[in-house]
Amino acid sequence: MGDTTSVMILMLANNNFLGTIPKTISKINRLLLLDLSQNIFYGNTFPSFGPDALLAYGDVSSNRLSDEVPINFALETKILALGQNEFSAPLPQNLSELGELRAPRSP
Repeated sequence: MGDTTSVMILMLANNNFLGTIPKTISKINRLLLLDLSQNIFYGNTFPSFGPDALLAYGDVSSNRLSDEVPINFALETKILALGQNEFSAPLPQNLSELGELRAPRSP
């Protein structure tokens, strides 16, 4: 992905991307918003962000991600959309540690 030190918003939804999610996305240290929804990402190569990351919004819904949801998320995460994938394990217990995580509002 090249030099991504200044990227804060990465919206790649609904592009029919096929394959695994590049691990280098996890290295974008100023990323606040990540939307990879409605593509054809598959496998268990889910981006893993450390607790000090700035990511507030992460959406990987409507893909073909499988296996387990990773246990590493930024503590600042407020919205995390995981639906319509093929995860085979329960959600990790440590998601409850994300104190800023909020339920989406109904329209």
